[in-house]
Amino acid sequence: MKKKIGLLVLFLLTFATSYSSKVLANSSQTGIFFEKGLPKTENNTPFVARNPQNPALPFPANPIYRNSNSDKFSTVIFNGVNYWGQVEFDFDPQNQEEFIQATDEKPKLYSSRAYLNIPEDTTSGYNSQWGQFSGIEHTGLLYVPHVWDFGTAEVEGNKIILSAIGEAAYYSEEISHLQIWDNRDITQESTWSVRVKMKDWPRAQDGSQLIGSYISLPRGIARNELNKNPELEDKKFSSQEAIFDAENSALIWQTKGRGELEKEGYSNEEILRTGKGMSTLSWNTSEIELHVPVQEQNNAGIYSMQLVWYIEKGPEN
Repeated sequence: MKKKIGLLVLFLLTFATSYSSKVLANSSQTGIFFEKGLPKTENNTPFVARNPQNPALPFPANPIYRNSNSDKFSTVIFNGVNYWGQVEFDFDPQNQEEFIQATDEKPKLYSSRAYLNIPEDTTSGYNSQWGQFSGIEHTGLLYVPHVWDFGTAEVEGNKIILSAIGEAAYYSEEISHLQIWDNRDITQESTWSVRVKMKDWPRAQDGSQLIGSYISLPRGIARNELNKNPELEDKKFSSQEAIFDAENSALIWQTKGRGELEKEGYSNEEILRTGKGMSTLSWNTSEIELHVPVQEQNNAGIYSMQLVWYIEKGPEN
């Protein structure tokens, strides 16, 4: 029997309240800054927003902003070559009016950030730009995809599979990505991992839920700015295909532990640099899928949900 559930549009709004940050380092590492691997703009200032396919370069912003006077855009010099782009994220919109300012013609690179906080540390300074206290300043998950739209569905059978549709307004029309900054000292060995889950089942305005639905991610490509060839995949990370829902989180990306890296022949210096500086994980947006079991009680409508991203300590061996 053919069933129609009408419009099924899922917006994954990853506001800061959707995050859960866990302790990644002990308090003895508080205040240590990772100074290497921070390229400068032409004005000799560090920059944050990075190209997901080469994290040593600025984010490739829409050329419409090339003549902008905003300090979010600048030229970066890398290996003697100038690269123009967006060097700081747009702030996370706090309401619908701000959210709809992003258009295909004038896209926004909205950033929801999750610090790696140290709860027992009361000496952390307050960062007015990011609006929170931090035990390890500027270390954490800096960027996640802001919106995934899974389109509409009219199906026959007992299951719907929908592919994510890229949004030019949020720079996700082809690539979706994560970005992490670990600025701890190069002499301090440290690891991290990233997990994700649905905050709740997709829900419509009338309260209907798509219970049993889940998202599948392909294996992402991980890169790091400190590699000799930062545009190539960094094999010191592990990433994997993942399935997650409202009840089960999934591990999607992590640094490899020392034992595994030693077996693969990496030097001590390479191990200490693993995951430091800026790192990115990217997917083809169209390969991200939403799976929905069709049930009699499913109503036609517009469904939405949020994701929760976790960043925590990774493997040590």
